[in-house]
Amino acid sequence: MHTAMPQTAPVRSGLPSLSLKQAQSIGQSTAKINLWEGAVRSGKTVASLIRWATYCADPPVGGSLVVTGKTFDTVYRNVFGVLTDPAIMGDLAGLTAYTRGAPTATIIGKPVEVITANDAKAEARLRGMTCGGIYVDEGTLIPEDFFTQALARLSVPGSKMFVTTNPGSPAHWLRKKYLLRAAEVSLRSWKFSLDDNPALDPEYVAWLKATYVGLWYRRFILGDWCFAEGAVYDMFDDTRHVVDILPPMSDWLCVSVDYGTTNPLHGRRRHAVRRRGVAVGLAAARQAGR
Repeated sequence: MHTAMPQTAPVRSGLPSLSLKQAQSIGQSTAKINLWEGAVRSGKTVASLIRWATYCADPPVGGSLVVTGKTFDTVYRNVFGVLTDPAIMGDLAGLTAYTRGAPTATIIGKPVEVITANDAKAEARLRGMTCGGIYVDEGTLIPEDFFTQALARLSVPGSKMFVTTNPGSPAHWLRKKYLLRAAEVSLRSWKFSLDDNPALDPEYVAWLKATYVGLWYRRFILGDWCFAEGAVYDMFDDTRHVVDILPPMSDWLCVSVDYGTTNPLHGRRRHAVRRRGVAVGLAAARQAGR
């Protein structure tokens, strides 16, 4: 099936070429919390970093600017590695200075604190701060206590948070407490799929789409929040395999399995027939080695 490529917004020479969705997200990210979510390699990070750089150029008066992520390595790779790459950021690349592992950086002449959030104790690093703006790399990997503390630090009038993330479990706190309560918490978000990045080589896009199946395809290609890690049946799709109303059944045949990797596997075969409102069941149990 042919997929139309995303439109590209015109930009001035020397700046990165943007898709229409990237340009719209940059222009519309004026909420208290602004979140770019979606598939891998979808262009969301570049859009969010251009917005962050322009924000740093003219931030609210009276608060610190902060970049945070899980570790110094991830912050360097995902944030400053992109901001300083001329092939990605064009002329903007020369306006950021950062040494890997350092606690501070400079973006468009403004000092920026770099704070990592790799465990539950990380939120203590934010205590006492007054922030005028915070950029969060990979929000689903940040401890909830840290994220909550970071929001509390945004007390300067006009201060904002900018967040990027790949989707996680539908039960993740970032989705349940913020994305699903967008109006209540003053959050605006943009969802990106793989097809929203016009800079990718079409052969790479086709290969990536062919690589992932089932839940992994939904998460990494379409950018959906769905269970994937630890799934025994990774082809399971709750939009196809979960229903609200079961059809009438006269016979029921199934095999229940307690799959064991450390302990023996157990299985049970069941057959039930419903007659005149009474269910009659027969079962046979099997155990590995028997």
